[in-house]
Amino acid sequence: MTLVAAQPLFLADVLTQILVQAGENALPKTLLMTLGGYPLPLSLETYMASLMERFSSVTFIMAYGVAEVDAGLLVSLGRDERGRHVFSPRSGEVRYAVGPDGRLKIGLGAEKPLFDTGDYAEVLGDSRLIISPNPKRYAEDTLRLLDTWDNDTWRRRTGFLVRSGDSQPRFQLRKGIAPLSKDEVEFWDFCRMTDFCWTKKPDWS
Repeated sequence: MTLVAAQPLFLADVLTQILVQAGENALPKTLLMTLGGYPLPLSLETYMASLMERFSSVTFIMAYGVAEVDAGLLVSLGRDERGRHVFSPRSGEVRYAVGPDGRLKIGLGAEKPLFDTGDYAEVLGDSRLIISPNPKRYAEDTLRLLDTWDNDTWRRRTGFLVRSGDSQPRFQLRKGIAPLSKDEVEFWDFCRMTDFCWTKKPDWS
């Protein structure tokens, strides 16, 4: 088994370069993909799985944490019937609480206070919960839009976008892909327009 840990959009681009653009045809037989840092759209997970299904048995793990506490405090091995990740604590040391307003607080160990994540959660029972990211950081309409993309769209676009005021979003294309519409921006042109970096979280607000 080979373990890969990365942010979703970066990993998707690496896989696209290797398996689509470079035409490689070999991967480890069993892959464990641990992803985190920001939400993973179901459509993007479907795209990545489609790239690898000819070569590998792939398991996706979604990890949730906060820099002020630790990474990977909660993990998800699957989704519910609505396509939402179902999270559980990684160990008994992880504590969390959901306030009357739905805000999620989380901590590690019994002695430290719980940290307010700014996100929201719904408790399902048996220590499981559904996390809804703060809409000021990840707007619901943006996440819904990304989930409408099919594999061909993800093959063209990185998932990074830019907005100017209340205008419609414009989407960064992968390297070597030419725009087909006004809402698409060539890879390097997008870099010049923004402070783009693969290690930065996408602006899905």
